[in-house]
Amino acid sequence: MQTPPRHRSLEAARRRAGLTLEQLWLDYLALGGQAGVLELEAYLLGLVPFDGSQEDVLDHALVERLDDLQRAQRPSSPDGAAGSAPAEDPLAVLHQLLAAHRREGGGSRAGGPDG
Repeated sequence: MQTPPRHRSLEAARRRAGLTLEQLWLDYLALGGQAGVLELEAYLLGLVPFDGSQEDVLDHALVERLDDLQRAQRPSSPDGAAGSAPAEDPLAVLHQLLAAHRREGGGSRAGGPDG
């Protein structure tokens, strides 16, 4: 089974998170992203490549948003502690995205979590 390109995985994560393109772009910019909204859209459609570091910023923005959504949807217990973990763990989503990228030949970059 062939793994979809990274841009498809990121677009699927954006849709799963219920983010508009503009919301994702603002989150991406807040984390140091450098592409404009049109460049981001073109990347998610597979029309232009993104530098690996910009893909990482985009990954980070998506994971943060998924984490925010997870926290908001998690029921609280009477003592205020978070309830049971939801089925879609943002960290698991990130691991899936990174594993897919590595299978595509992306490998790890020096200075990243693996190097």
